[in-house]
Amino acid sequence: GQAWLPDVIAGINEQTRRPDRLVVVDTDSNDGSVPIVEAAFGAGTVRSLPRTAGIGQAIDAALVTSEAPAEGEQWLWVLHDDCRPEPTALAELLERAAGQPSVWVVGPKTRSWDGERLLEAGITVDPSGRIDTGLEGPEPDQGQRDDATDALATGTAGALIRRTAWQSLGGFDADFGLYGDDIDFGWRVNAAGGRVVIAPRAVIRHAAALTRGRR
Repeated sequence: GQAWLPDVIAGINEQTRRPDRLVVVDTDSNDGSVPIVEAAFGAGTVRSLPRTAGIGQAIDAALVTSEAPAEGEQWLWVLHDDCRPEPTALAELLERAAGQPSVWVVGPKTRSWDGERLLEAGITVDPSGRIDTGLEGPEPDQGQRDDATDALATGTAGALIRRTAWQSLGGFDADFGLYGDDIDFGWRVNAAGGRVVIAPRAVIRHAAALTRGRR
């Protein structure tokens, strides 16, 4: 992730609503990712897992080091090493869920790394079982999905997840590997009576390096 991490770190530092705590999970990277993170946030920030660990296992590893609060609600903000949040992203995600206990997951609007194309604002599946973003491929962002509200699911990059929902549902299903865990989790949220909603004013830029063959 070293190609994108400096931008990701800058995006975190620019947040108008900073995260209360940051935990970085490294899955046996073999580049300069760990030194970059440690220089920015300190060595105690990084937890290590094997290369085979999925994102759900990484989130669980982060939660081991973070006790749930005795009062109030705790949210998990999931960032990939190749997604940069815009300055108001976290504030907008939290605002979208404010005062709505039925909201268990909030998804951002996702643009391409250059910020020009719209990649996602919620996802579902079509009748054949394929992932459907409602877009005809990457489109210029002209506000065409700014009215997005409830969704079946949202991608994991930039997603805000209520901690109690994560724990009650058992997190992501590891059997899905690298793909499909987001759809499955959103499906289970909806089936359990929770909601997945989209916050179009919460914007992240995502390189999507794995799906585009850049890893």
